[in-house]
Amino acid sequence: MDANRKRRAKRLGTGAPDPDLQAMSDEQLLREYEREVSGETFAEAERARRERDRANPLFGYLVDLPDDALIDEYERAMAALVAELPAMTDVQLRALRARAPAALAAVIETEQERRRPKPHPAPVMEPVAIAAPPIEPHAVVLQEPTPATPRPTPPGAHVSEPVEGCACMLCSMHRRLAHGDDYGPGVHVG
Repeated sequence: MDANRKRRAKRLGTGAPDPDLQAMSDEQLLREYEREVSGETFAEAERARRERDRANPLFGYLVDLPDDALIDEYERAMAALVAELPAMTDVQLRALRARAPAALAAVIETEQERRRPKPHPAPVMEPVAIAAPPIEPHAVVLQEPTPATPRPTPPGAHVSEPVEGCACMLCSMHRRLAHGDDYGPGVHVG
């Protein structure tokens, strides 16, 4: 066999013999060939595929995909999920983060960082020099405060002797008793 023929055979997958086929006897090999020709093998594979699809209708087809197609499907699903992130609510995003694979954690963290409010620096006002104080068109003139007048003693606040000029009941009682009007001369209550 020349080098080109070997290279072509490896590309087609015919380079190495199948060890399972080599282990079969001639009768077993003929039986498998008959099943293949009659379509029985295809029917079994179709039944198995339908059973898988019935058990898991969303992802059952992934079992039959070759590796390259499976990786392409994964990348397509991840791109669709990343495209949906801005439309998700915060609750949905937190739930996704709790069950997301590690490959998606960085993308979710970036989306959460984008949603956090950014602090806005306070505007800085430059001081402006005032040439002259402003002139008010209607100036308000303040009056000088008047000193507080002492409060007079309320009537009845004194109980032991009459106060001059007070006409409360206690002061009048003290005056009468001091003059002896009701109880006689010089009776002192106190």
